[in-house]
Amino acid sequence: MSAWHAAYTLARRSADQGRLDDARAYCWEAIARAHIAPEPHYLMATLCEATGDHAGALSNFRKALYVDPEFVPAYLGLASLHRRTGQANLAHRDVARARRLLEGRPADELVLAAEGLTVGHVRRALDRGLAPRLNGNG
Repeated sequence: MSAWHAAYTLARRSADQGRLDDARAYCWEAIARAHIAPEPHYLMATLCEATGDHAGALSNFRKALYVDPEFVPAYLGLASLHRRTGQANLAHRDVARARRLLEGRPADELVLAAEGLTVGHVRRALDRGLAPRLNGNG
């Protein structure tokens, strides 16, 4: 296991246990060690979001996409954040980008390995949950 991934794993474990300060510290360590991995930025964004720091969440989702412009979870995180902050047009755009990136990919392909999240899971979630709410139908 690489140094960044070890710190990332500790960050996830700390977050799962509700130790958000520890999670942030480990996350910063993972970010410092993994300049080209989007996962630590994504996790930091979710930690920021959990504490109401929308600007921090937005910044870190964008950093994840800077590192990997095809990182679908960051688009979904942005869509959720934009929806919550009343920016439905941006949320629609983010969902559309995520859908385009999923086109032609096998359902069992991992999108976020640490969570076991696959292309199929994301497609089903978009079809049943996030997309209808964004369209005002849910």
